[in-house]
Amino acid sequence: MIEFRNASKSFDGRPVVEDLSLTIAAGTVGVLIGTSGAGKSTALRMVNRLVEPSAGEVRIGGVPVRAFRPEELRRRIGYVIQSVGLFPHWTVERNMATVPRLLGWPRRRIEARIDELLHLLRLDSGELRGRYPHQLSGGQQQRVGVARALAADPDLLLMDEPFGALDPITRAALQDELLRVHRATGKTILFVTHDIDEAIKLGQFVALLDRGRLVQAGPPRELLAAPANDFVRDFVGGEERGLKLLGTETAASRLRRGERVEGEPVPVSLSLNRALALMVVRGVDRLGVVGEEGAPLGALHLADLAHP
Repeated sequence: MIEFRNASKSFDGRPVVEDLSLTIAAGTVGVLIGTSGAGKSTALRMVNRLVEPSAGEVRIGGVPVRAFRPEELRRRIGYVIQSVGLFPHWTVERNMATVPRLLGWPRRRIEARIDELLHLLRLDSGELRGRYPHQLSGGQQQRVGVARALAADPDLLLMDEPFGALDPITRAALQDELLRVHRATGKTILFVTHDIDEAIKLGQFVALLDRGRLVQAGPPRELLAAPANDFVRDFVGGEERGLKLLGTETAASRLRRGERVEGEPVPVSLSLNRALALMVVRGVDRLGVVGEEGAPLGALHLADLAHP
């Protein structure tokens, strides 16, 4: 669990984060979102003591982060940034082994952990272990960056706009990968972004900051359905909030079980906004829905997407 307790930070007398009180539950993907200069990256860096609060405190698992030496704390927390930060003259394998080596892990344990993470992040072990960062695509570099952050098996992963520089297709794929990794590991993740669609897709809990202050926090659906003020309403999409709300649910939530529909079916995990887009593209008012194993489950009707 991550707790901000009236945490504030000023630089040269200018407040960047003001009186932030916020709790991210253990095992949750929490997202800090806001415009440029909102203080979200500064708040994130308070967690691993790259930035020290001017007032208040940050706690991990109930323990103030100031109780840890900075270098000890950072070895216990995975950290991923937009520019990846891989060492250019080290191979993928050596980059991933950075923290385990600092912790004194034996060689065989390090090699086994690298194998495990390469598999988890869907990176070809035989092909990539000996490559250097410049020989990788942007998406591969980010995957290696995530793998390196997870190498020492930290309970907490901090991610500061890690996918912001990638093209939309690669970015969407890595978002899916992150969700899959989270399901597989149960790590607590604190993620910074300025993209509301990314926040809705990834976050179980979203905190919106404006000029250093917390404006509203809660599950994505709560911010979309009941924005606290005009700033929140505009930030989360204004009149398009309805479509984004559909993105917080899947076909499973509006399924008419047992009904059969002609045409190519969609998976039960498909988001409702994507289902609506498919209906428009196909010119139909219903879609067949199948389970994860491909067995027919029922149908999704256009009319059922219009009610809460």
